[in-house]
Amino acid sequence: MYILEEAAPSLVITKSTLDVNKVGDAEECLGRSSYPAYSCITVEELHRKALKEATEVLTDDQIPQNSDNVSHIFFTSGTTGRPKGEIGAGCLCTHSALTAYCAAKNEVHGVTEKSVCLVASPATFDPSFGDFMATWCAGGTVALAPRHAMFVFLGRCLSYSRATHLLTTPSLLSTLDGTFGPADLPHLKVIALGGETMSQATVNAWADAVTLINTYGVTECCVYQMATVVAKGDDRRKMLGAPFRGTSICVMKGSNDEDLLTGNAADMKEIDASSGESGELWIAGVQVGLGYLNRTELTRARFVNHSSHGRCFRTGDIVRSTYGEWKLLGRFDGQVKIRGQRVELGEIEETIISIATSALLDSVVAVLHKSGLLVAFCVA
Repeated sequence: MYILEEAAPSLVITKSTLDVNKVGDAEECLGRSSYPAYSCITVEELHRKALKEATEVLTDDQIPQNSDNVSHIFFTSGTTGRPKGEIGAGCLCTHSALTAYCAAKNEVHGVTEKSVCLVASPATFDPSFGDFMATWCAGGTVALAPRHAMFVFLGRCLSYSRATHLLTTPSLLSTLDGTFGPADLPHLKVIALGGETMSQATVNAWADAVTLINTYGVTECCVYQMATVVAKGDDRRKMLGAPFRGTSICVMKGSNDEDLLTGNAADMKEIDASSGESGELWIAGVQVGLGYLNRTELTRARFVNHSSHGRCFRTGDIVRSTYGEWKLLGRFDGQVKIRGQRVELGEIEETIISIATSALLDSVVAVLHKSGLLVAFCVA
């Protein structure tokens, strides 16, 4: 009920088996003064109502005209200091941000009216919403499948839907290993991956057959904001690529790296992509959200003004300039201190895999705090 309390919706759309008006816990919660009153309608009712009123036409004065109005709110984890696993703050995104995202995504991914996009993300993950909206904006077709089918039979879902585009995580795509490959999915043209580091095994398996795209983004700035095409033989799977049209980035370095994310924005300086330095990634432009719902202090800390770029969002992600481009190293909170030196665990994991070539599929590095030793857990 946390999301209902925070978002205070006037209407909840659900399905008949989950009608919260019929759930005891919901009725108990709604009796508390802290929870707003709302109406609930099932998808079945909504469909019947839509068919009945399909002939009604809205006039211009009935349609909101302000592109800066909030279009959607997605809740993230880890943004408010709440215990891990609990829901965090609601990210407020505008109609103009969503419109810009849809146009940029369709341009980069080549989505057209002939495209079929299989929505592989859960409804609670904002890329699912982005898949719907961007595909519909292009006049394309959205394909859906039950969540359990997506996890167990992703290859069949892609095959049956004749999907041309897929946006998912490397972990979910890896469920195709040994069952479905490029030859089994000749209609699949574009695979975009995000949320995790793309493995070299994925590049080797798919880069020759499809347009393989590595995406980067944060929910606070409407789904994702950067993308790069990864080809077999190059080392771009951890590169951020180019910002979407209407979006810009800057990388900031403070005098005190011990407190990078929470440091005073005014005391930080921008570093160049040719410097070889690392710093915190900030995002600017039309996709930057309005802030966090009911989180004034958090909004003030993470959404800041830059003298050249204007309003920016501080991602908390650490990047390093490599050959004139930015490479993602990991989260600031993924850094640890070993014998007085700051160490990025994600970079160590990446190095282990690169040294082992094809012998390792993945690795995770942890710290034994009592001894200060680094321990790597590897999957072969």
